[in-house]
Amino acid sequence: MKRLILFTIFFSFLELGLTKAQYTTLVNFTDTIGVNPGAAPYGSLTLSGGLFYGMTQGGGTNNKGVIFSYDPVGNIYTDLINFTGNTGANPGEMPWGSLTLSGGIFYGVTTHGGASAKGVIFSYNPVGNIYTDLVDLIDSTGAYPGGTLTESGGLFYGMTNIGGTHGFGVIFSYNPVGNVYTDLVNFTGASGLNPGANPYGALVLSGGIFYGLTAGGGTDFKGVLFSYDPVGNVYTALVNFTDTGGIRPSCSLTLSGGLFYGLTGSGGANNKGVIFSYNPAGNVYMVEANFTGTGGSSPGANPLGSLTLSGGILYGTTWRGGIHDIGVIFSFKPSGNVFKDLVEFSGMGGPNPGSNSQSSLTVLGDLLYGMTALGGASGYGVIFSFKDNTTGIDNIDRGAGIKLFPDPNHGSFTIRISSITNELVTISITNATGEKVKEFTTTTNTDAQMTFNGPPGNYFISAQTGNQKLTEKIVVE
Repeated sequence: MKRLILFTIFFSFLELGLTKAQYTTLVNFTDTIGVNPGAAPYGSLTLSGGLFYGMTQGGGTNNKGVIFSYDPVGNIYTDLINFTGNTGANPGEMPWGSLTLSGGIFYGVTTHGGASAKGVIFSYNPVGNIYTDLVDLIDSTGAYPGGTLTESGGLFYGMTNIGGTHGFGVIFSYNPVGNVYTDLVNFTGASGLNPGANPYGALVLSGGIFYGLTAGGGTDFKGVLFSYDPVGNVYTALVNFTDTGGIRPSCSLTLSGGLFYGLTGSGGANNKGVIFSYNPAGNVYMVEANFTGTGGSSPGANPLGSLTLSGGILYGTTWRGGIHDIGVIFSFKPSGNVFKDLVEFSGMGGPNPGSNSQSSLTVLGDLLYGMTALGGASGYGVIFSFKDNTTGIDNIDRGAGIKLFPDPNHGSFTIRISSITNELVTISITNATGEKVKEFTTTTNTDAQMTFNGPPGNYFISAQTGNQKLTEKIVVE
């Protein structure tokens, strides 16, 4: 049964004149040739001596990825190392993580390349531009590392995606003194001594214990959250991911206020992934937000990177979702459970060039820096910066800026928004599947009415002006 739905729109309560984020494209990657060699970066930028250092999975002279530096003051990109695959001057291929700085030297891993083509652990000394292949990984003790190294007590700890005794990956340590690699824990899949499989991301240290995630394994083979005590070599599976609570995390955990926060790549209420928290005191897992795809209250889908903490707010990116379904930059404020869609990536052109980010963000001053795997002028990804202009502005928090009532209703309801000045605002309505069913433009601080035929169900009402967008859900019965 279709209902004639009447929308009466009053504008009050909201400053729509503010731009949510100031986004700037800094570098367009140019693949194997051009001024900025590299393609498809993953991981985050690592800051040292005023420069950012990072890696790309592809591009460069041999199309096997590069290590690069970026000077934000002079906007200067430098291709430092071109990976050479299984042999050559710089063995390794397709790095899938970030660089870890220790004693002026960077340490990292590649997913492929090296003597066995199973990945390497390497060091890079920017003084002298010296690359060293330290360990060539093999199946029996761990292969295809997919994350970032974590330093503790003079050792580096990491994980491999597969290999080890059972083929599900391992937790390992690496001692640069003596160049000693040790296979510490062998993941055992759905059950067994060490449930879990196919880890990505990094191990996060808190109170002498490491915490991490696997994308597979566990009771439903959809991932686990685990702890690892290096003193007693004790592994504990703490949480088994499920469809409703989010599945297949590929990130690292982020610690804030005694809680760990993370992202899942799919699952949750809309199967688009979730933001979750985990309290080790009590072993309590909680879904904080469900991504809603191209529309809805929490636009974005399939996050692959990790959350970055700045000023009590968590920032992240998504691979899909948003207006163009190529990803967004978002913020999440645990205090008040407030989600904000800050930047909608716009592909090879548009206001926010870049698409499909799989990286985490890095803070420098009042800016956050990150990368996208695709998009930009050449289509091979970008380095970008942005400034969150919403910080400290309480009246644009979700739930305070846009009011819908009555909710639920039987076919007519009221929307209330506001603006300090009169300006054009676009109102759009999408259904629960993300399909846009109506859109129109009006002026703030005026009343407007609209009708359309639609079935009962959940609808998402969005008000957008410039780069600022607010969305709320309403139920039509």
